[in-house]
Amino acid sequence: MMNNKIIIKTILMFLVIITIFSIGTFATNKKYLNVAGSTEYPPFEFINDNGEPDGFLVDIFIAVAEVMEIDYEINLDKWDIVRKDLEEGQINALMGMYKTEKRDKLVDFSVPHFISSYAVFVSENSDIKNIEDAKNKKISVLEDDLGHDYIVEEGITDKIFVTNSIEKTLK
Repeated sequence: MMNNKIIIKTILMFLVIITIFSIGTFATNKKYLNVAGSTEYPPFEFINDNGEPDGFLVDIFIAVAEVMEIDYEINLDKWDIVRKDLEEGQINALMGMYKTEKRDKLVDFSVPHFISSYAVFVSENSDIKNIEDAKNKKISVLEDDLGHDYIVEEGITDKIFVTNSIEKTLK
């Protein structure tokens, strides 16, 4: 168990170092970045009680920007808005976005600095046990999120309830 924790910590540190060098290469040509993220993706990105961008991805970006001496502005908004802004070139970068083949054709991705997985959440009395059981059922998703893309691309259902926050999606 202890060896697994050491391995995971080593991998995460390696990814952070690679991310720093990747941003450093980009930053040599551009000393100012307008970056964005989602207002409602805690603990990764959110607006704190002081009305400021906060979260894990915000902290990582700020730390890298300070080391690389990059001036920046961070703006958080609804996910569908910041994703569109990136695709249209209105901002330089998003602090976090899941990579898919479709998205990779629209924007450039850095080396990953975090690895996660998706899950389907159902009520306790649900007969849904896997994604196949969800076919043709009503499904709530965050607009333009990876889960939304997946449900549409795989044709899981056409009964999609789209929300603009994780909290609303889970409710």
